[in-house]
Amino acid sequence: MSFDSEVLLDLGDEPLTPQQLALTSPLRFEFDAVDGTRLIGHLYLPGDRNPRGLPLVISVYGGPHAQRVTNSWSSTIDLEAQYLASRGVVVAKIDNRGSYGRGLDFEAKLSRKFGTIELEDQISGIDYLSERFGIDPNRVGIYGWSYGGFMTLSALTKHPDRFIVGVAGAPVVDFSFYDTAYTERYMGTPVNEGPAYEIADVTNYVESLKGKLAIIHGLIDENV
Repeated sequence: MSFDSEVLLDLGDEPLTPQQLALTSPLRFEFDAVDGTRLIGHLYLPGDRNPRGLPLVISVYGGPHAQRVTNSWSSTIDLEAQYLASRGVVVAKIDNRGSYGRGLDFEAKLSRKFGTIELEDQISGIDYLSERFGIDPNRVGIYGWSYGGFMTLSALTKHPDRFIVGVAGAPVVDFSFYDTAYTERYMGTPVNEGPAYEIADVTNYVESLKGKLAIIHGLIDENV
């Protein structure tokens, strides 16, 4: 038995070796949030290139119970960040107020405030990096998954003059329709905390979208 076959797309036609990828160790940086809270980030620079004038991409999660900036192999080897850096794009990760790993008081800062202070902290980080390294503040992109997808949508719609492009993976758009076991732990119920849910609801800001946006979502995603 024989079959005719045709190669539609060779996914391995450009294999990346460590030498080609030019792995870079992330640079730890610190800055202050608007309320004086000390925040920590990782910066992936494109090899030996001067970052002045280069575009910046924020790799974000932003929500509670997760920490992006860690002294770990998984943080260093982040292939998305490494690939972008190898192509001349500066990548930053910032653990904003409300993220995991610095105690309950730090995480509780995000209580009833989804879509607000975590965005403020990402923007404060952008301003710091622009001042410190000369990164182009007018060429800033953002991407993330799940809560990071929500952050991406919120950034592009609430701050359309700060973010020009974004990729939102499996984003939560309206937390009143999301997993109650997760959401109500941090936001309370929609009945009792209606204004907080309205502020977080991305659909209230979509008319402000100006930048380019790609949304990635599974057809059988039963969580988001």
